[in-house]
Amino acid sequence: MDTVEEDSHVVFHGRCHDPIRITKDKLSIIGQPGSKFIISSTASFGIAISGRQVDIKNIDLSGGKTGIVIYRGGSAEVSNSRITNAGSIGIEVTGSSYAHIEQTEIINSRRNGVVIRLSSSADIHDNKIRNNNKFGIVIDASAADIDGNLISRSGRYGILLRGGAKVRLGKDNASGKGNLFYNNSNGAIRCESNSVIEIAPEEIEFDYDLSDRCVLANLPDTE
Repeated sequence: MDTVEEDSHVVFHGRCHDPIRITKDKLSIIGQPGSKFIISSTASFGIAISGRQVDIKNIDLSGGKTGIVIYRGGSAEVSNSRITNAGSIGIEVTGSSYAHIEQTEIINSRRNGVVIRLSSSADIHDNKIRNNNKFGIVIDASAADIDGNLISRSGRYGILLRGGAKVRLGKDNASGKGNLFYNNSNGAIRCESNSVIEIAPEEIEFDYDLSDRCVLANLPDTE
């Protein structure tokens, strides 16, 4: 992608077997129907983003230790995509980076579906996050707004909060929808290490494992 100018649209056709690194700003990567990234399980990543305002849309990506990684202060929107069979993590946001993840499937990661860590932040809306071997979502020393997701069949919990994470669950001004959890082996949410979780009233019925180091705050019911 080094030869592509900033503020460009790149359209992918067919099959791609090589990892992609995006360092420039304001790039749009758009997959056409039937196109697919098939990355070796030994590759560190499928798509690595350190540029800002990068748009990833309609991408079908399988493999890589991490499917998509956003790092070094990068920012990206991942939408209408499918991330499967990552050797470790489906989507990772790390190193003071930001991601908006929407209407995307993250499936069959060998460890975790989505990881937000190292002072990063994310908006995670309307996704299907399922069949990940450990946790569906991990928020570690970072912040996230999580709503409208289907989080299911995680090997441990649907969501893990740790390291002083700050998370808002449930109602959101954009979608107004809560999250749906089912068949996560240990329960919906594990919250620990002085993390703060805000839960909308309609979310309270789910099975949470909140340690005494977690601060629980209910969001006001505005209806």
